[in-house]
Amino acid sequence: MAVSCGMVLFQVINKNVIDAITGYSGSFSPEALKFAISALVIASPSIILPAAIFIALCIKESWTKTPVSGSGSLILSCWSISLS
Repeated sequence: MAVSCGMVLFQVINKNVIDAITGYSGSFSPEALKFAISALVIASPSIILPAAIFIALCIKESWTKTPVSGSGSLILSCWSISLS
C-alpha cells in the first residue's frame, strides 16, 4: 500500500511540477497512475477493515474488563485478546 501511495504521489508531481532546469515536466505515466490507484482500491479495504474490526473488539473488551492503570492499557488488553 505504501508503494502505491508513493506511485500516486510521484505521478502527480511528475504531471504538475515543472522542472526548472530542463523546462519540461517529468515522465508522467498514466498507466502507472492507473495501476497505483487500482492497487489502492484493492488493498485499502483488506487493510482497513480488519484493523477496524480489531479496534472495535479491543474497545468492546476494554469496556467490559476492569481498567488497567497506566498508559497503553488499551494496547495491552488488545494484545491479550489477539493472543487468546
